[in-house]
Order: sequence, then structure tokens, then C-alpha cells
Amino acid sequence: MSVHVEHGVNQIESESFVGKSVADIRTSMRQPLNIGSTAAAYANGDAVSEAYVAQSGDQIEFVKSAGSKGRPGKR
Repeated sequence: MSVHVEHGVNQIESESFVGKSVADIRTSMRQPLNIGSTAAAYANGDAVSEAYVAQSGDQIEFVKSAGSKGRPGKR
């Protein structure tokens, strides 16, 4: 089985994510999925740390806090 990774509307599923930490997945998918460094990580709906290791069948989601779009302080 594989690991499903998503950020907003961007998503990818791959067996290569099995056994990798959230930090490793964030780094490798930063550009392809447009994952920001402040996006919170969730595995199967539960908040996880950067050290969490993805298991086969996991759904890893990176979520940006609401209202954090654009440059800070500019309105």
C-alpha cells in the first residue's frame, strides 16, 4: 500500500512515502504540493509532529491556518 499526501487541492499518493518522516515528506513535496513551512501536519485526522513516520495506508494532510494567505501586515 501507499501513503496519500495532500495540501489543499494538491495531492499525491506514493509507496515511496512509507517509512519517511513528516519532515522528509514536507521537504520533498514542498514545491510540487506548494506546502508552506507553517502548515500543520495531520495523519489520519490527528495532529502529528515532524518526527511522525508514515505507515502504509496513512493519509497525511498539511493544513494552512485560516486567514494566513498573503503577506503578513498587508491588507
